[in-house]
Amino acid sequence: MIRHIAFTVCPVTDMNRARAFHEGDLGLKSSLDFERKESFRS
Repeated sequence: MIRHIAFTVCPVTDMNRARAFHEGDLGLKSSLDFERKESFRS
């Protein structure tokens, strides 16, 4: 049984939809949020 996940990165284009899925459907909790800055464009 997985009890803890220390760190994940999941780039998304729709943050609200992604958070609704991960927090609502999967029951995960967010501890930090990172905003993408324009200087990090790929």
